[in-house]
Amino acid sequence: GNTGAGKTTLFDAICYALYGVASGEARRDPSLLRSNTAAPGDDTFVEFTYEHLGEIYTVRRSPSYLRPKKRGEGSVLEEPKALLSLPGGRGIERIAAVNEEIERILGLTREHFSKIAMIAQGDFSKLLLARVDERRAVLQSIFGTQDFERVQDVLQRRSKALEDDWKAARRVIAADFGKLKLP
Repeated sequence: GNTGAGKTTLFDAICYALYGVASGEARRDPSLLRSNTAAPGDDTFVEFTYEHLGEIYTVRRSPSYLRPKKRGEGSVLEEPKALLSLPGGRGIERIAAVNEEIERILGLTREHFSKIAMIAQGDFSKLLLARVDERRAVLQSIFGTQDFERVQDVLQRRSKALEDDWKAARRVIAADFGKLKLP
């Protein structure tokens, strides 16, 4: 979409729902995710339902924000909350536990998720220009390349062993050839 179409707002909402922080490098303060046009008594939250490997998950998060007291005058700070609803009806409520479980389910850290999601935002070059170890970790997470890397390692070791055997055989042949007495 065009600049200003709201793509970053959607990425922020998804990233905040999954990881408790907004997308992008700036890592906008979650308290800034509350609309300045929201009525003081409006609940602020994001709820995101997604499917992963055929299972449905719903995560709901709220940032900290000031709300009017339910009784009396003044305001009270509403603490941040997180709830992850798992298949089968079980739920996880502690923020750290929700974060840990989402990383386990998706197999991606917030940083990896943001790099993948922000490719659509024109940050593909950032992934390409990332350090080799960072890029490898992201691509390994996305495409599950660990098995291919293990095969590559085995083949490299075998190739090195065969090359060493070949060099040793050449030395033996050269030494034996040097011992020959030709008429």
